[in-house]
Formats: sequence, structure tokens, C-alpha cells
Amino acid sequence: MKKSFGIIFAAVVLVAGTLAFTPAFGQPGPGFRGPGGHGGHGGPGDGFAGPHFLGRLADKLDLTDAQREQAKAILEAERTANEPTVEELQANREALRAASRFGAFEENEAEITSLAQRQGELHALLIVSKERVKSQLYQILTPEQQQQLQDLAEMMDGFDGPPRHRRRGN
Repeated sequence: MKKSFGIIFAAVVLVAGTLAFTPAFGQPGPGFRGPGGHGGHGGPGDGFAGPHFLGRLADKLDLTDAQREQAKAILEAERTANEPTVEELQANREALRAASRFGAFEENEAEITSLAQRQGELHALLIVSKERVKSQLYQILTPEQQQQLQDLAEMMDGFDGPPRHRRRGN
């Protein structure tokens, strides 16, 4: 079966929905939205992938309590494993801002290049982590839930997101 962007998107939504609607994990932590964290635009509940949408998806898949507990364990383990990467990424961003302030590019080009390369490496680590989590979460779904998720993803194929995220002229 062809893997599509929609399946990947739905898996991410499932992860975030489980996270957002589990009381112990409803609060932001390092590497996620909140003080010192990073994330998408706005705060929790903002936009298309906010908790209301994510909660409806988790409800639509009818996750059991056991599945929610498994998801919590997967997410917590990965969050803990990613804390050093997220902290380094934040420090890297601050160093990059400092090195490139007020026309200092010419004198700091080598440092900026090095910082930019490391930032790319750190982002790659987080992308791999996200894909690992999606795979692990997909595996805790029943075959029926997996099919339901795939069906939802197929419905989402071609969806460009909410209007504020669409490019002009599309």
C-alpha cells in the first residue's frame, strides 16, 4: 500500500491528540510548546492541529485506555531522549542570532556556517525521532484503527491546511 503524506499527517495528529488529551502529558515540556520550548504558531489549541481537532481524531479512532497508556510511555521516552537535542538546538539558535547581528556576517561567516550546519544536523535528529514515534504509535493501533487512520489520511490528501497557511495564488 502506498504511503502518503496523509497517512504521515494523520499519524502525527494521532500522536499529538493522545498527548494533548492525556492529563499527565497535557502540559508542555522541554522541546515542546511553552516557556523555553518551541512549536508551531500560536499556543496550544491554536489552529488546525490544536487539541480540539486532535481530541476528535483520538476519539474517532476510539483509543483504549491501554493504548493511551502505551502512547504516553512512547511519547515520554522520546521526549526524555530528545531533551539534550532540543536544549542544544535552542543554544545553537541563540548563538546564530548573536553571530549574525547588526551586519556582522562578513566577520562571522565561518561561525555562522558551522552553526547553520549543526542546526541542520539537530533538526535531522528530531525528524528521525518524530518518524520513530509515528511508527511506534501506529504499531499500537489495531488493524481496524490502522485502516481507519489510513482512510482518514486519504480524505486529507490534497488538503492544503487552513487558509492562513496556504500560499498566495493557490
